[in-house]
Amino acid sequence: MKNFRVGYNSKASRLVVSAIVGAVFTFAAAGVAQARDEIVFEKVPSSKKLVNILFAKTRVIDFTGSMGSSKAKAPSAREIPGKVAQNKAKKPSRKIGGGGKAISFLLRFDVNSDTIKEESVPYLESLAEALKDKRAAKNSLVVEGHTDASGSDDYNRRLSFRRAIAVKQYMVQNLGVESWRLIAIGMGESYLLDEADPYNHKNRRVQFRLYN
Repeated sequence: MKNFRVGYNSKASRLVVSAIVGAVFTFAAAGVAQARDEIVFEKVPSSKKLVNILFAKTRVIDFTGSMGSSKAKAPSAREIPGKVAQNKAKKPSRKIGGGGKAISFLLRFDVNSDTIKEESVPYLESLAEALKDKRAAKNSLVVEGHTDASGSDDYNRRLSFRRAIAVKQYMVQNLGVESWRLIAIGMGESYLLDEADPYNHKNRRVQFRLYN
């Protein structure tokens, strides 16, 4: 124990501790929560921050999974929901998505509605700007709709899919994002952010991650 105290009091140790504490406060001040491989933004992030998370240089890929080859056709949205909306007992698969970090926005919708509220638009504007970055040029994103545990499993999957589609359509129609860049799916309540509280509003979110 004595050695530990001596080591902690060293200048190098104090600097390390200060850096860790500073990082924690920085994330808190930015309205960012992190759970496993998912980073949840409660405040609008900059497009630069989104680029650094989603399109880091070592993870820039195209649809074929190779570096620098031509774009391949992404699956259409209608190819996805059947797998999501069917089979209530089975957790929907995430195998169509890529690995690495994912980002989530706590987008606001009216109750039981897929209408995006005005206060949620700045999040989508920032993401649309990030998609213009050259590091993102050959990438597409999976747009995952998520709900809390209110309502039936089947209803939640359908609602989450409708909300994911609404996000995609808004970004395509209003923010100049090409349709192939966004692949909408609905996960319902299958991947709760807060498993301890299935009804927490933070479970109602839209997640974005690389399509692989």
